[in-house]
Amino acid sequence: MLRLKKNTYRPNNQDIAGYKSFLLILFIITALGFLVYRLVDLQISRRDYYQTRAESNIYRTTLEHSPRGTIYDRNGIKLAEDISSFHLYLDPRLVQDSSYFKKGLLEAINLDPTKLEDSLNQKNMPDAGLIFLKANLSDQEIAKFNETRFQFDPEGKGAIIREGFKRHYPQGKLLSHALGYTGIISIEELKENDFKQYLPDERVGKQGLERYYESLLHGTKGISIQRIDALGKVLEEKTHKEVEKGSDLYLSIDARLQKKVEDLIQDHVGTCIIMDAQEGEILAYASYPDFDPNIFSTEISQTLWDRLVEERAFFDIAVQGTYAPGSTFKPLVALYALENNLINPKEKITCRGFIDVPGVEGKYQCYVFPGSHGPLKMTEAMKLSCDVYFYEIAKKFPILSFLKFAKDFGGISQSTGVDLPFENTGFLGSPDYKMEYYGFPWFEGDSMNLGIGQGFLSVSPLQLACLYSRLANGGKLVQAKFLKNLDQNSEAENLKKQKKLEKYKLKEENLNQIRNDLEAVVAPGGTAWSLHSQKLKIAAKTGTAEGIKTSQGETSWDLWLAAFAPADHPKIVAVMMFENSSLEFGGNLAPLLKEAIEFWFELSGTNGGN
Repeated sequence: MLRLKKNTYRPNNQDIAGYKSFLLILFIITALGFLVYRLVDLQISRRDYYQTRAESNIYRTTLEHSPRGTIYDRNGIKLAEDISSFHLYLDPRLVQDSSYFKKGLLEAINLDPTKLEDSLNQKNMPDAGLIFLKANLSDQEIAKFNETRFQFDPEGKGAIIREGFKRHYPQGKLLSHALGYTGIISIEELKENDFKQYLPDERVGKQGLERYYESLLHGTKGISIQRIDALGKVLEEKTHKEVEKGSDLYLSIDARLQKKVEDLIQDHVGTCIIMDAQEGEILAYASYPDFDPNIFSTEISQTLWDRLVEERAFFDIAVQGTYAPGSTFKPLVALYALENNLINPKEKITCRGFIDVPGVEGKYQCYVFPGSHGPLKMTEAMKLSCDVYFYEIAKKFPILSFLKFAKDFGGISQSTGVDLPFENTGFLGSPDYKMEYYGFPWFEGDSMNLGIGQGFLSVSPLQLACLYSRLANGGKLVQAKFLKNLDQNSEAENLKKQKKLEKYKLKEENLNQIRNDLEAVVAPGGTAWSLHSQKLKIAAKTGTAEGIKTSQGETSWDLWLAAFAPADHPKIVAVMMFENSSLEFGGNLAPLLKEAIEFWFELSGTNGGN
């Protein structure tokens, strides 16, 4: 019987055991090597980075923005306040899928894609933290965000909406140029010394009183320290520093008078200012066209911005616009002539409708040419605004002496001291200026032009208001100001540096002569007869000044009317100016200004409008 031989081969058990041992040892060595590498990487190479990350997972410092101070008028009516708002922040460290996150967030909230992309790229930076993305979210954006956020941000940590504040102007456009507006601080502003302690998401005043009194209105940030776990849950929160609201400001403005004045000028490009003749407190301050500062509480569209710029809505005519004052300058010319004994007010000068000037081909005409006024004393010349009379006295001036008087007493080409930024101080030429820029000496005709408020001369409407306050109050050099106090129940000085207020030494009989002349302007036959009131005496001067050429090459006319009342004991000064007006003469402004002046005295009674 055939028998098969069994396979007698057996693997060597010792070889197998050795092979397994080798693999096990190799695995252990590899694992230990990786662990050592990671320990070195974590503990040495990237120690600072992970320590910072670890500490940030335990404690987080949160800065709470302070509400800005509220701005009131003299009677406690709110003009600007902070109200609750919501802002969007990003924590790039906690975003899982950047591409998906970016797409979802952009669908929920209107953002700049480039800014969002740049912010997301900061996730690997050691000092990455909350990044401000957008202020003042709309209700629609918040609703869309809450509805969709867990689709693109599953843990709800990458994008955060936090409560804050936005600026609100309850009266809308009222006093917009003086109040100004606020906005998120710009990169350029962050570099300025005044804003070194500010963060990129803080609001600052951009224009007007919001800008000028930024340090008072801003307030102080609060500091909170949170202890959180690895999942981002807040375990404990402590307040390290309380939020301090900015100071409240009470202005000298009367909102009721302000509304009246704005309604009166809204069909014209121009301004109207009413101020206290004795102290310089501004009671009403309107410039038109204007704007609603509430538009800056959200992101303003480029289309709206371009339209408002084209309309010059942000241009404050009262302090940024400068114009030839025309005949409103004549009282200053007359006062200088009286103070220097260059003319006797009873002396008559004959107006033939023109005056010949040696070496000048054309004639210097009066505005009534080819008519004439005939022989006139000073009061009659002021009443009728005769140009020839003031040509004759101005050509006698030692020009450097007059220019000094115009600066020192008149405030021409000088700051009014008003608590607003970006004031234009106007211009007053001189013989040196003319020679340097035109290559010609000063002629007699240049002085004559100054005599009627033209030539090398421009003033802002607020400068003219300050000049007339000095004529009204006996020579006291007042400083124009908006800030009345910081607390409703206690007077406070303007905290910015003030001019030293002095009284310019003038002869009382000369001031009385000018005041009487200006009363005559409002009497029957005067150029401001329409300003005559049955309720109180008003003194005034009209002005019709040649402006810049229009785009069609035609001459434009800027119309002025400056007044103070009551004429015998002045309390207020009022100036109205219409730029390139369709009206014919400065006297056409009289019915409008009369309404404003009478309205103020109806409001004020005996207690100054409080």
